[in-house]
Amino acid sequence: MPNASSSRVSLRYIKEVVYGTTPSTPTMTTVRRVPGGGGLQRNSQSVTSQEADASRTIPDTIETGYSAAFDYNFELQAGALDDFFIAALGGTTYTATLTAQTTISAVNSTNTIHRSAGSFITDGFKPGMWIKVSGFTGITANNGLMKIADGDSDVTATDMNIVLATKALADDAAGEAVTITGKMVRTGTANQDSFTFEQEFTDLTNVFLRGVGFRPTGLSIDATAGNVVTGTVNFLGKDVTTASAAFTDEVVTAAGTTQSMNATSNVVTFYEGGAAITTLARQLTLNINPNVTELRAIANPAAAGLIDGTFDISGALNLFFSDLTFLNKVINRTATSLWLPFSDGAGKHIIFTFPKVYLSGTPKEQGQNTPVAQDLTFTAVRYTGLTLTPSIMMQIDMIS
Repeated sequence: MPNASSSRVSLRYIKEVVYGTTPSTPTMTTVRRVPGGGGLQRNSQSVTSQEADASRTIPDTIETGYSAAFDYNFELQAGALDDFFIAALGGTTYTATLTAQTTISAVNSTNTIHRSAGSFITDGFKPGMWIKVSGFTGITANNGLMKIADGDSDVTATDMNIVLATKALADDAAGEAVTITGKMVRTGTANQDSFTFEQEFTDLTNVFLRGVGFRPTGLSIDATAGNVVTGTVNFLGKDVTTASAAFTDEVVTAAGTTQSMNATSNVVTFYEGGAAITTLARQLTLNINPNVTELRAIANPAAAGLIDGTFDISGALNLFFSDLTFLNKVINRTATSLWLPFSDGAGKHIIFTFPKVYLSGTPKEQGQNTPVAQDLTFTAVRYTGLTLTPSIMMQIDMIS
């Protein structure tokens, strides 16, 4: 009898329209995965009968409900994780695209991207969004990743003001075919996306697990010097069942081939307080908990639904101690911001933005002949400086 190998498991998903219901004739997207998350799990909730008789035996254990869970381990890749990032943050997704426009110019004096026709607002660009610019040929340094400033007046029909720390623009006249793209989601209440998962054990014959009603209950990221950037999405679901065939009329889309990002060549600059961090970093970790919990009700063995709680968002930035910049902010309880971009070799980007955080952590001696470390932790709190989304804690930009 053959035995299943974790290296032969295929995992795919589809976003549900109705919570806990798999769409008919589903087009399933195969995900790239790092084995070790445990796979789709159905967890029985049972109680032990308290009856007693002279035999000194337990008469029964009674199932009173069940739940489903799943931890999805991944390597950070642009494009592959967008659906899960969006579901974890729960806000509206904003997408902006402007393709091969010859009316675009760059203005050094105001660090502005200008257009003489059309509207940046109509094309979907928002204050605070990160954008990718390509197509400038006169001054090619104007191309690349940059951040739009946060104010309402920083995006008008004809102008977008760019944060100088992310890109210093040089004068470049219109006439070149310039493309600008952006896509972001912020913490919010606009969506409660849920997913159906299908797990196939391809080295066995017709052996499948199916899970429905899965929503993210946690997202973590680890970027450690010298390593691939990894992470985990924790899911809570409605149910997991077995099957001896794929879904009826199922179409399976192959996994992408986007490069996994690492903490060496795919990190150029992190930003704190709107300025580039020049202190050397050893490790960055992020933890996002949307506090999604089960709704338990009489006559419902599975959760009747999943409800949203308050976000808990925190992380750690482990640095080598070099000056008092961060320590002063820790001691004075000074709020700041963190912008954390990752960029692959194909010019695709994922940026984690925390508009308002508080830092903690003081320098630590680690032993003889070792560098002094400053292991900072940070906690995100509500930021109210954006009219479009007046109360957010985090933003993820996904440009692929």
